[in-house]
Amino acid sequence: MHCIPVWLVIALSFSIHLPVLEAAPLVVETDPLPPEEQRAKFHLPPGFEIQLIVSEPIIGQPMNISFDAAGRLYITSSLEYPYPAKGDGVEPREERFDGPTSETPRDWVTVVEGIGPDGKPAKVTRFASGLNIPIGNVPTDDGAIVFSIPNIVRYYDRDGDGKAEEHEVLYGKVGNLDTHGMAASFTRWIDGWVYATHGFRNTSDIKGKNGQGIKLNSGNTFRFKADGSAIEQFTWGQVNPFGLCFDHWGNAYTADCHSMPLTMLLRGAYYSSFGKPHDGLGYGPDMINHLHGSTGICGVAYYQAPQFPAEYQECLYLCNPVNGQVHRDKLDVHGSTLLANSQPDFITCDDGWFRPVDVKLGPDGALYVADFYNAVIGHYEVPLPHPRRDREKGRVWRIVYTGEGAKPLEPVNLATARAAELLDALASPNITVRTLATNEFVDRYSDDTDAPNRLLDVLLGKNEAGQVSAMWAWARAWRMEDQFSEQLLKSQSPLVRTHLARCLAEQTEWSDLVQLTVSSLLEDEHPMVRRPAADAAGRHPQPSFVEPLWNAWQSADPKDTQLVHTARIALRNHLAVLDIAQAPAVADLVKAHPSEFLPIIMATGSDAGAELLVTLDTTKLADDAERLKIATFIAQRIAEPKLAGWITNLREHSQKNPLDSLTELSAIDEGLRARGIEAPEVMRQWVADVSIAALKTLPRDQLGWLARPLGGVTLDTDELFVPQQRASADGNAASPFFNSIIRGEQKTGVFQSDAFDLPTNLSFFIAGHNDEPSRPAQPNNIVRLRDAATNEVLQEVLPPRNDMAQKIEWDLQPFAGRRGFIEVTDGDDRGAYAWLAVGRFSIEGLNPRDSKNSFATIAQLVRRYQIAEAAELLKSVIRDPAASLSTRTRAAVAMAAGHSDPRIQILASTVGSSLWTPEQREKLFAGITSSDGAYPTLSEDLELVMRAAPQQAQTFLAAVLSQQPAGASQLIDFVRRGIVSAHLLRRPEIAQRLAALSSEELNTAIADLTKNLPNEDEATLKLLAARKADCIAHGGDAARGLELFKKHCAACHQMRGEGQKIGPQLDGIGIRGLDRLLEDVLAPNRNVDAAFRSATVVTTNGQILIGLPRRVDGETHVFADRLGKEFSLPRSEIESQTVSPLSLMPSNFGELLPESDSRDLLRFLLDSAKK
Repeated sequence: MHCIPVWLVIALSFSIHLPVLEAAPLVVETDPLPPEEQRAKFHLPPGFEIQLIVSEPIIGQPMNISFDAAGRLYITSSLEYPYPAKGDGVEPREERFDGPTSETPRDWVTVVEGIGPDGKPAKVTRFASGLNIPIGNVPTDDGAIVFSIPNIVRYYDRDGDGKAEEHEVLYGKVGNLDTHGMAASFTRWIDGWVYATHGFRNTSDIKGKNGQGIKLNSGNTFRFKADGSAIEQFTWGQVNPFGLCFDHWGNAYTADCHSMPLTMLLRGAYYSSFGKPHDGLGYGPDMINHLHGSTGICGVAYYQAPQFPAEYQECLYLCNPVNGQVHRDKLDVHGSTLLANSQPDFITCDDGWFRPVDVKLGPDGALYVADFYNAVIGHYEVPLPHPRRDREKGRVWRIVYTGEGAKPLEPVNLATARAAELLDALASPNITVRTLATNEFVDRYSDDTDAPNRLLDVLLGKNEAGQVSAMWAWARAWRMEDQFSEQLLKSQSPLVRTHLARCLAEQTEWSDLVQLTVSSLLEDEHPMVRRPAADAAGRHPQPSFVEPLWNAWQSADPKDTQLVHTARIALRNHLAVLDIAQAPAVADLVKAHPSEFLPIIMATGSDAGAELLVTLDTTKLADDAERLKIATFIAQRIAEPKLAGWITNLREHSQKNPLDSLTELSAIDEGLRARGIEAPEVMRQWVADVSIAALKTLPRDQLGWLARPLGGVTLDTDELFVPQQRASADGNAASPFFNSIIRGEQKTGVFQSDAFDLPTNLSFFIAGHNDEPSRPAQPNNIVRLRDAATNEVLQEVLPPRNDMAQKIEWDLQPFAGRRGFIEVTDGDDRGAYAWLAVGRFSIEGLNPRDSKNSFATIAQLVRRYQIAEAAELLKSVIRDPAASLSTRTRAAVAMAAGHSDPRIQILASTVGSSLWTPEQREKLFAGITSSDGAYPTLSEDLELVMRAAPQQAQTFLAAVLSQQPAGASQLIDFVRRGIVSAHLLRRPEIAQRLAALSSEELNTAIADLTKNLPNEDEATLKLLAARKADCIAHGGDAARGLELFKKHCAACHQMRGEGQKIGPQLDGIGIRGLDRLLEDVLAPNRNVDAAFRSATVVTTNGQILIGLPRRVDGETHVFADRLGKEFSLPRSEIESQTVSPLSLMPSNFGELLPESDSRDLLRFLLDSAKK
C-alpha cells in the first residue's frame, strides 16, 4: 500500500530462492486465511493478546485509522487503490501505473463503535462513500476530515446517526501521480492543528478556503486548521512519510521510507531526501541509526496509558508492512534529544499476508493495528496488475494486555460527557483521551461563559498532565493571559514549562511580559524546556532574542543535537528579517563568532541575509573558502540596483593577483547564473581584465598534474586528489598533500604528473590504506614512477596503511638520463581504508601550490562574458611547446568545450594521455587551434583513440560523438569499418542521442548496421538464465559481494549507511528474490520507475546530454550522470528537456560483471533480507 520502497531498478517478486534465503517475500504464494486462523499465527510478548475488531467484507483494505471523542474507530477503506477512479483532479497516469479504473469512486469510511471486551463491535456504520483512495482521515466533533483525490474534505454528520449528510472541500488540490502517499496521517493534536504527511513524487499546490496555501514536492509535513482557514508547511524533506504521532512532551514523530524509519520533527528543519539539499544548517538530526531491516515503513504510535506494563509504556510502535512486523522502540533521553533504542519486535506473524500499515493508541488503552491484508506489498516493486494483488481484504486488530497485573480497558465517550467529566479527562493518564478531551472542550465550551472558571481549577491545579491540557484549552479558546504565564513559569514541572513555551509559540502577538517569559524559558534548567522556548523565539524574531538563543546553543550539551539545531533554526529566522543597522549588539555578536554565524546567515536564503553580509563586510571575517560561498550568496540575492556597486566595491578590495581574483569572479558568476539575470557591465569588464592578465602572466612551464577516470583516457575535470594539510612521521605537523579522501573514499581515479628529468634520488611522503587492517593489502591504491617514453614502471609503492605520512626514497641512478612521471592511482572504491595521499616531493614543482591552475575557470568566464581576445590567448598557450603538458591540456580542454564538433572535444580531452607520441600530440594541438577549421587528420586521430580505448571508455566516447551530427556520422563510419561494435548503437545512452538528431539518413544507416545483430533481448534472456543457474549451483560469497556492492553500486545506491542516495536505498532488498534481482541488475531498463527516469537535454548550442534530474536551484538545473556525479545547466542554455523511459544504470552491467562477481553480489543483496 503506502510508504513502500520506490526503487529505481530493483523490484517485484520472485519464484526461486537460493537455498539459504529466508525472507518475507513481496508476493506471498500461500492462500489467504480466515481472520481467526490468521489470529493463531501471531506472536506477541507474554501476557499480550490480539483480538479481531473488524474484517472484510465489512471493511476493505484499511489505510488510516483514527478515534473520535465518542471512542468510535474511523477506518478508511479502498477498493480503488492503486488505480484512482475517474474524476476531477485525477492526474494522468503514467503507462506503467495505468490500469482499470472505475467510472465513479467506490471507497468509503467505516465507523466502528461499542467495542466489547472480546474486541467485537456493537455497531458498524458506513460513514461516507464515493471516496477516491482516502489515505488520510481524522474525526471532528461533527464528522470527519478525509482525504479523497484530489482534496482534503470535511464531512458533516448533522443528525448524529453516524452517516455524513454534507461535505465541503477544505483544501486542494493534492498531487496524485503516485497514489501510495498523497495527503495522509491526519492527526489532530492538542494545539488544535491537524498535522499531515505528504507523499513521494507528488507535487501539490494546496490552497485553503481563503486562498492561502503551500506548495509541496515529494515528502514534507504540513499542518492545517480544521475549518479550512489556515495551512502551513511544518518540515521539509523526507521521502515518503506516512504515520504521525505526538508524545506527552509535544514532540512530533513520523515514520518514513528511504530516509529514516523514525524522525522526531523540528519545526522548520530540513530532512534528508532523494537529492534534495538542506537549507545550509545541515539536515535535521536523526534519532535512529538503522532502518529496521526494511525501507517499507509506515504508521507510528506513542503509547502512554496505564494498561500496558511499564516496560511497554512511553515507547514508539512502528509498522513494517514489508516484513510483516510491528516494531517497538524505547526513547533514550539526552538532554532534549530523544534517540530510538530498538527492542525485540512487538508483533510478528507466520501468515505472510499480514501487512500492518497504521497503528493507534485507543482511548481504552489498547493498541489498534490496521492490516492491509494482502499477498502483495509494494507499489513499485510489484507490477500493479499482478494477479495476486488483492483489493478487497483487510483487518483491524486490537492488542490488549491480559497478563499478571493487567488493568482493565477503559472505554470512554467524551462526546456525551458533561463539562465536569471533560475536565477530569484532561488529566487522564491516557494521552489519546487527554488530547480528545482538550479538543472536545474547546469545540463545545469556548462560548460558555462559565467555562473559564471551570477550567481555571485544572490549569492551576496539582496534576501536571491536567495543567498541560487546560493550558492548551485556555490558550486556544481565550488566549494565554500574562498572569497565567507568570504563574506557570514558576511551575516545578518541566512538562508544564515545556508546554508553556509551546503555547506561547502559537500566539500571534506577544506582550513585553511574554517576551520576558520566553527569555526566562530559554535559560531554564531543563533542556526539554529550552528547546521549545528556542522554537517559540524563532517564530517571533526580536533583536533581544539573538543573544539568549546564542547562549542556549553554546550552553547545550553537544550530544543534545535537537536543541542545538532548534536554536540555530531560530537564529536563522531572526537573521532572515533583522535590520542589522538597528541592532548593533547583534552585529557585534556575529562579528565575534563568524564561523558559527556565517553559515546561519547564508541559510536564511533571504535578501535580508545578503544585505546583512554586505553590511558586516565579511571579507574581514571569513576565510577564503567561506568568502567564495558568501560571494555566490550575495550575488544571487542582493537587490539588483545595488549589484553593480557591490561588485565594484568587491573589486576594489579584491586580491591583486589575477589568479586569486579568478576564483572570486567564478563564485560571483555562479550566483548570477542561478539568479538568471544579466551581469552588470562592471562584472564583464572585471572578467575581461582578470582573464586576459591571468593568461598573459600565468607561468606556463610549471610542473602540474592531470586527472583521469580509472581505466579512462580522457581528462577528468572533477579531480579526485585535492590539496589538504597532513601530518608526517618525521614530526612535520602540516604540509600540503594531494589527498583522495576529500571527495569520498569510494571515488576512484588516476592522478598523473608532468614528465620531468629523473634525478639521482627522489623522495616523498605517502599516507593511506589498501583495505581494512585485518585483511591483506590489495594493490588497488598505488604510486608508480613510469618512463615517459615507454610507460614502463620504474618504481612503485603501496600506501603504508597509516594515517600518518611515511617517507619513501627511491634510488633512480639506474635510470639516469631518462624522463619520467608520477602516477598516483586510487583504485579502491570501498567505503573505509580506501584512500591515499602524497606530498612533500623532493622535486618542489610536484607539490601542491597555493596559486590555482585556473585555465578551466578562465575559459568558462571568457565564454560566458564573450571575451573574444582571451580565446586567442588560450590558443597561444596551447601552441606553446615550452608550456607543460598539463597546462596545454587544460587550455585545450577549456577551449574545446565551446567547440561545436564533439570530435574536437574528445581529442582535446585525450591529448594529455599516453595514447600519443610527442609528435602526434603536437599535431593534435595544431589541429585543435586551427583558425580556419583545417584539421586534415581529425578522423585518423579519433580512430586511434577509439581503437585504444577500453570498452567502458569506448562507450563513453561514442555517447559524446552522438551529441552532434558530425560526431554521429563519424561513429557510423567507425561501426561500418569494424573499429567499434555495432552493439554500441543499441546502447540506450547512445541510441537516445542518435534518435534526438532526427536524421532520416542516420536512422537508415543505424537500421542497416544493426539488422543482422543478435537481438540484445535474446542475449539478455540467455544471460539471465545462465546467471540464475550459476547462482543456484554455487550460492555465492556475501562478504565479497559487499565489496562488489561498494565498487559497482554505492556511487548511486545506499545500503546500511554505505553509498550515495542518487537512487533509492537498498536495505532489505533481498526480500525480492533471485528472479527479480537478476532481472533488475542485469536488465535495468525493463522496469524503471518514472521518478528515476533519465532526461535527455538538448542545449541551445545543440549538445545532447543525459542525466537524472536532481533539483532546480534558482535558474540552474542540476542533474546526475551515470557515475553519480552531478552536473548543472542554466535554464537559459536548455533548448528542450524530455523524460526518457531509461535508467541511468549501465545497460551493459552484465558484461562488466563476471559470473563469479555476479553471484557474489546477488548473494549479498539476497542476504540483506536477513535480520
